[in-house]
Formats: sequence, C-alpha cells, structure tokens
Amino acid sequence: PLILDRNGIRIALLNYTYGTNGIAVRSPNIVNLIDTLRIETDLRKAAYLKADASIVFFHWGDEYKSMPNDFQKKIAAFCLAKGAKAVIGSHPHVLQPMTWNQETDQLVVYSLGNFISGQRSRYRNGGAMVEVLLQRTASGTRIADVSYSLAWVYRAADRKKSFYMVPVVEGVDTVRVHGPNSRAAMKEFIDDARALLGKENVNVRERVKNR
Repeated sequence: PLILDRNGIRIALLNYTYGTNGIAVRSPNIVNLIDTLRIETDLRKAAYLKADASIVFFHWGDEYKSMPNDFQKKIAAFCLAKGAKAVIGSHPHVLQPMTWNQETDQLVVYSLGNFISGQRSRYRNGGAMVEVLLQRTASGTRIADVSYSLAWVYRAADRKKSFYMVPVVEGVDTVRVHGPNSRAAMKEFIDDARALLGKENVNVRERVKNR
C-alpha cells in the first residue's frame, strides 16, 4: 500500500481494477486486478504497517448504471469486513450512491461519475468530489464527517474547445458557463444528481457554501 502520513494520521491507499480494457500490462508497470485474496493480503499489510485508516479504490461496476451491481456490493462488503475504513469507486461514468455507516465507522462511495470527460450525454457529463474528515481520538481514528460537492464538465465554444471542471456550490454556478444550452445541461445534471444522491445516500450530505 501507499502510506501517507498527514497531521498525525497514517493512511494506507490501495487500488484495484476489474481489467484494463484489453491493454496489455508489461513490466515495469503493475496493475492490481480485483482479487479477494490479494485485497485481504494487502489490507493485512496495511494493518502491519500501522495504518490508522485504509482506503480502497476500485475501477469497477456497470457503465452508465446509477445503482451498484451485486459484485460491487459484495466486494465492498468484503473490504469493510477485512478492515478497510473506506471504499471509493469509479468507472460507471455516472454517479452512484454513497453510504456512511456511522455504527461501523465505514464509508462506501460506489461511483464518483465523470470528473473530466468528453462524454456529453445526460448523467455522464459530471461527477462528485467527496471529502472525508478523519479524526484522531483516544480510542483510534474515526470518520468525523463525510460530504460531497458536485462538479460539472463544461466544454467551451472556443477555438480549442477546451474542457473545464466547474464546481457546483449552492445552485447553478455559471461563472464560466456560457450559452443557454450549456447552462441548461449543467442544471439538468445538478437536478439529476441531487435527485439520485438525495434519495439513495446514507449519512452523506452535499457540501454547501461556508461549511
């Protein structure tokens, strides 16, 4: 695992993928495929290295589906049972729900959607940024708070057709977004995202300004 020491908290980062889209993996490159034996071994090593929190990242799930599939749920549960503090996924290109189980002090984010992408279709033209606040206590390290901010991908109508990631804070932020079609697409993404995450998220709120 990659070990990060920040503000007295030791974090282990692990990363796995379902595959490589047919791209061959040649030395010295290393790709960790999703394998429960490997994951369990790596989480044990993270504990041996005295990590206060282990965060597992996955490239997984069905493309363009707004809900996690059974495999995602199974692997996430496996990681949490083996000691992971958080599981964060990507690949579906659309947002999927986030669950913070406050009783077990564990988090699952099934898909962050698209952060920077050329995909312009509905649901696929944005994503979310998740902030996890870890707190050191006398009994160990706990998740003190979890929140998310939406981000929409804007393609400008300039000569380079440049792409911009536009953070969303309280309503429709149109500082960089020009043209009624773009503003309408951004609002549609925001409305869709809030409808999904507002209904399906568990204990994970959207960040608001000055908080």
